[in-house]
Amino acid sequence: MTKQLVNLIGAVASLGILLAGALLFALPQFTGAQRITADAASVEQSNATQQAVLDGLAAQAADMTELDAEVAELRRVVPASVRADDVVQLAADAASEHDGRVVTVTVGETTAFAARTVDAAAGAADGTTPAATETTAETTGSDEGADAATPADPVAAPAGEGPQQVSITVSITAPDSTKATAVIDELRKGPRAVAVTNAGITTDDDGTVTAEVTLLAFYVAG
Repeated sequence: MTKQLVNLIGAVASLGILLAGALLFALPQFTGAQRITADAASVEQSNATQQAVLDGLAAQAADMTELDAEVAELRRVVPASVRADDVVQLAADAASEHDGRVVTVTVGETTAFAARTVDAAAGAADGTTPAATETTAETTGSDEGADAATPADPVAAPAGEGPQQVSITVSITAPDSTKATAVIDELRKGPRAVAVTNAGITTDDDGTVTAEVTLLAFYVAG
């Protein structure tokens, strides 16, 4: 066997060893590296998707917090039950603001909400009913005054679920008729939503000024 042939065989053998090493070691490592790179890209994409979902949920949570605050405020104005104590507190605060005090509170019948007429709403803006405006004006601050007449409410279905209204009559004493009128005005400011349907101010022989106010308090049942 000649020297060239031996060298050729050695070269072929060396090349075979190199190819075998590449196939057995280098190629699997290269394939593994590509798989790791693909997995890393997949994880990165998954993380980005999850982050987008989390950002969306955080935004919704912020919206819900704001919405809950708005609902809570609305519930102060129109609660889910009668909560006559809210009206009592409203009357007590109004009376205290003008050196008066609540004497009696009478909670009347609850009925389904009924829209008031234009005339009734116009009368309530003055703290009186349309039919009683003249009478109340004459008796305010007098010794013989009488309460204003109560108008007939619109026909309403029996109370149940949905918007409801309850009639509440409050008797309040005040130092004078001016402050008694101011108390009536305070009742309209809330936060509980009420509608004054009747108001009368009388002065007793001993000088005691009394405002008797009938109002509707609203709530949404169900």
